[in-house]
Amino acid sequence: MTVGPHTDPTKRVNVGQACHIEAASEGGPRYNKEMQKAQRCSFDNGIWLCSIHAKEIDVDADRFSVKLLRKWKLTAEQYAQSKVGKARDEVSQDVFTENVKRHRELFSSIRDIEYFSLYRNANDKFFTLRGVGPLNIIVKDRRIDILFKDIFNSIQYRDNSIYIGLIYLPVKELIDYVVLSCEFYETIESFNVTFNFSPNPSSEMYFSIRKDTVNVNPHMGGICYHGDYTVENDKLTDDLGRDLPPYLQDIYLKIIVATYNIYRRIVTFKS
Repeated sequence: MTVGPHTDPTKRVNVGQACHIEAASEGGPRYNKEMQKAQRCSFDNGIWLCSIHAKEIDVDADRFSVKLLRKWKLTAEQYAQSKVGKARDEVSQDVFTENVKRHRELFSSIRDIEYFSLYRNANDKFFTLRGVGPLNIIVKDRRIDILFKDIFNSIQYRDNSIYIGLIYLPVKELIDYVVLSCEFYETIESFNVTFNFSPNPSSEMYFSIRKDTVNVNPHMGGICYHGDYTVENDKLTDDLGRDLPPYLQDIYLKIIVATYNIYRRIVTFKS
């Protein structure tokens, strides 16, 4: 996914780029001198990619040949065509269960993934938790941020943090739900989950999730998801006031419950 909602409802987030399969001008990557100008500017000579792959295909043109890019384009178009008018619920749930099992195997080599060193800031304003595995957590004033192999933010540990103790947290359940929120052909590279239920004039709670995934097919690009939601009466709505699809609504609510349970364990922990 390369297009998503913006915090400003009149805007959108777009991390995709329209790229030329065969260069538009001489000297460019995969330039074909036999091509007519109209052909170079046609939709047939274009492919839509995320911003990372858009740069990569031109930096290493020998690796990303015309034949390969046209194969990518055809595969993506065929997949999109097969999904038109269909809900995810029509796909066998077995494949999503298998994806959870596959991820559990991937993470099985990480010892003590559910154990964290708990630190409290000297002024008691927030907690930071350093995972033995790939997870880190921040808790502050009825807000929890969980970062898995995070590439979006970096936690700054300060010298005035006080070590409280080693704490066990049931994060495997949370990871399972995050995996279920992805497509069955995706592998999680990193994710951020935030649940904010601090007091505010609107008495609303907020949930945001960001996921970076790679496709199990090495010829298909990865996807970055980013969504911000308001939570009210066990229902999530996006920045434009739209409801989520039922399957995603259910999974995100489970992620919120799992996240809150982790929060409660942290704030009630006694060394």
